[in-house]
Amino acid sequence: QWSAAVPAMDVARAASAEVEDYKRLRLHHFDPAMIKGEVTTDLVHILAELTENALTFSPPGSPVDVYGRFLEDGYVLVVVDSGIGMSASDLDVANQRLEGLGSEDDVPGRYLGHFVAGRLAGRHGLSVSLQASHSGGLVARVRIPGNLIEEAVPDLSAMAEVPSAPAPPFPGSPPPTRV
Repeated sequence: QWSAAVPAMDVARAASAEVEDYKRLRLHHFDPAMIKGEVTTDLVHILAELTENALTFSPPGSPVDVYGRFLEDGYVLVVVDSGIGMSASDLDVANQRLEGLGSEDDVPGRYLGHFVAGRLAGRHGLSVSLQASHSGGLVARVRIPGNLIEEAVPDLSAMAEVPSAPAPPFPGSPPPTRV
């Protein structure tokens, strides 16, 4: 387990390191958020399960996109694929597994990842869901409640003063000349 908060982008990077075909993942814009360390390890595993499924069921060579955005009440990690999708009834069953419903005995091996992701999410109050994408494929969402997000450290580099010329080496001496 991590003790310090971790940037959301680093969670996505860690998850991409757990999947075989990581080169097809495209990590897009992530709103700067720090996710509390106590949830990070399980969140990496959940995101890895979702991205692995997206890569497996998408055409070879097609990318899988991952985003991170603030919500009014927390943060969401989104995985978008262009795969074969699922029927409405299969989506309902998959979402029940992702909610942690049912027992391991009821889960066929190919859907065990959904069940595991649901159980990990339940430990921390995360919610995981799938829905059909408008362009085909699926959109997977991992909602992280606000109590698991720490305030991001602001980027102070934009406010730093940059002198236009180097300061003189000694008080009262002229500034160096440019050649």
